[in-house]
Amino acid sequence: MSKPIISKQLIQLDLEIDNKDELFERVINLALDNHYISDKQQFLLDVQKREQESATAVGYEIAMPHGKSDAVLHPFIAFVRLKNQFRWGEDGDDDELVRLIFLIGVPTQDVVLHLRFIQELSKALLDEDYRQRLINENDIHKIEHYLSQIKLPNKEI
Repeated sequence: MSKPIISKQLIQLDLEIDNKDELFERVINLALDNHYISDKQQFLLDVQKREQESATAVGYEIAMPHGKSDAVLHPFIAFVRLKNQFRWGEDGDDDELVRLIFLIGVPTQDVVLHLRFIQELSKALLDEDYRQRLINENDIHKIEHYLSQIKLPNKEI
């Protein structure tokens, strides 16, 4: 059965979280509960491994952590808007404050899919009006609609 890459089940607004570990825990649980991943620990390890290679904050209060993992059953992009920013890096490796987080998960065999997701997300997020809609909108259905307008490869896989 195919699943949408972007789904309201993977959107969280105004979370009061102040660190990556808590954020990853919360979002990865959503992905597991909604059958996007099969193994919480494996996916978490894969995301953390990627994060150790280089931090994924990209500016404009945005971070795009991602993991290629055998635990991913269906490619997905989860979106979290924080109530308050927090410092993305640890030990001074990335001083960037983030508020909008897109956690991307793709199966290991999809070698370039995550890069295409990041590329298309980045294009959309360069638009200040688009970012402001994500910051100011409180209706999850509208947020899902805004995110679904991004030209992603294979909207359902």
